[in-house]
Amino acid sequence: MPDAIDTDPEKALFKLDFEFCQTGWPVQDLEVLARNITCRRGDRLLLSELSFSARSGECLVFTGGNGIGKSTLLQHLAGILQLHTGTLSVPAGQSVFLGHENGLKNALTVIDNLRFWAGIFEQYEIDSISREFDVLHLHDFRTGLLSSGQLRRVALASVAVSKRKIWLLDEPTSGLGADSVELFTQAAARHCGTGGIIVASTHARFQGMDCHYLDLAEFVPELRGGPV
Repeated sequence: MPDAIDTDPEKALFKLDFEFCQTGWPVQDLEVLARNITCRRGDRLLLSELSFSARSGECLVFTGGNGIGKSTLLQHLAGILQLHTGTLSVPAGQSVFLGHENGLKNALTVIDNLRFWAGIFEQYEIDSISREFDVLHLHDFRTGLLSSGQLRRVALASVAVSKRKIWLLDEPTSGLGADSVELFTQAAARHCGTGGIIVASTHARFQGMDCHYLDLAEFVPELRGGPV
């Protein structure tokens, strides 16, 4: 299986983890761990001296303003970007990443997009997951005809189709209405309730979920008077 699966050759929209950490841990006892890491975007130092962990059944959410480094940090966790200093530990073969882009082919129907991801991940529980995200009735529609909220629900269903235990989600509720946000939080709570891990970024807290929120502003060097 390839390390990365791109639905657009110029974008890594979904990414399987790079297996940069070989743990051998059982699925029910997973942990995402960062120790004293530094994140950069080009020559700019975004975050420093950052440590955190998330274990099976936990939801960790990064908060902070635009440009603070939430997306960059998640891309480090997904293996898309190379870490500069520090240690990241992500169990091999257990994570799936969803960025701002939805990773869907506009010319394909919803069901064909979901079948594509189901085939990649060798999982086939499409109908039940489609019901969870209220996209079952959209199966025969071309993805390019959907609204932004419908597209995001299909993308989130693609994450769930993977059956990976670690969901890395960059602003997963972006573009969703209140009802759809509730569908996501219910699915996310079920995922954590079965031993899954969610590491996400957000501008608004996930209502109805027990999450740990980490304000990345605490790790921005210029806000702490450190070097930039």
